[in-house]
Amino acid sequence: MTKWLTTSLLIVLGLQGCASVPEPEATAEEPKTASGRESRMQELWAGRDYSELIAEMGKPVFELDIPRYGWPNSRALLYGLDQESGCIDAFLIVKGDERTWVESYFCR
Repeated sequence: MTKWLTTSLLIVLGLQGCASVPEPEATAEEPKTASGRESRMQELWAGRDYSELIAEMGKPVFELDIPRYGWPNSRALLYGLDQESGCIDAFLIVKGDERTWVESYFCR
């Protein structure tokens, strides 16, 4: 009886360990803070193609070439002020041999 009980308990505990725990939902408040917007936009844009950024965000207000000796060409793109978070949206764009992509997002 003890062996059966121990085996059953181990199976039940093993199954509970495999149960998925739901991720906390992002609150509507999160993107309204500067840090919330920065983490969300970084997650959304990092690694995506430059053409996708331009298609969704439009032409930036300001562009600046960044000399990076020994590194691929890159540019900083600045957009307008996001009223909810107070962020000025800034992106680091990298031009590689095969494609141009968003490397990072920054809330300024």
